[in-house]
Amino acid sequence: SLFFLVIVGAGLRAQRLRVTTGSEGLCGARGNAIERLAPSGRVRVRGELWNAVSETEVEAGSEVEVTGSERLTLRVRPASREDPSCRS
Repeated sequence: SLFFLVIVGAGLRAQRLRVTTGSEGLCGARGNAIERLAPSGRVRVRGELWNAVSETEVEAGSEVEVTGSERLTLRVRPASREDPSCRS
């Protein structure tokens, strides 16, 4: 029974961990604009190239922060110290 308690405890701890994969895992991630985003372009986040859309114009080479995603397009904004309001 000790074995099962350890396994169940590990499973419960895993449920509390932050998501690190998929579109949910990208929320709050930082990257760099490869192209000028006016309002769309490409960004590099975690070593991957993504199509992105921004509400404000972002120059190439600027740091951006992911605020959400729609299919294969990320919603980004210029990087700041604030917590992102993530939406899928």
